[in-house]
Amino acid sequence: MAIELDPPLGTMEAFPSNAGGTLVRTLAAGLRTYESRVLRYPGHVAQMNTFRDLGLFGIEPVEVGGTRLVPRDLLLAL
Repeated sequence: MAIELDPPLGTMEAFPSNAGGTLVRTLAAGLRTYESRVLRYPGHVAQMNTFRDLGLFGIEPVEVGGTRLVPRDLLLAL
């Protein structure tokens, strides 16, 4: 879903989030529905999906050129 914001942000991607923490419990008596969205620049979700599909968020070590490394650690270092 795309959302238009005033400049300098412009068009943003919006997708569901499980954010809210204690807010939902705090306001539960007065809430009938609650929705939270994350806003990111266009292309963010596609890029993160590509990283995931490549296994770059993995936490299990893999062997690369005789060295064992955790893909997520490599991604964070880069």
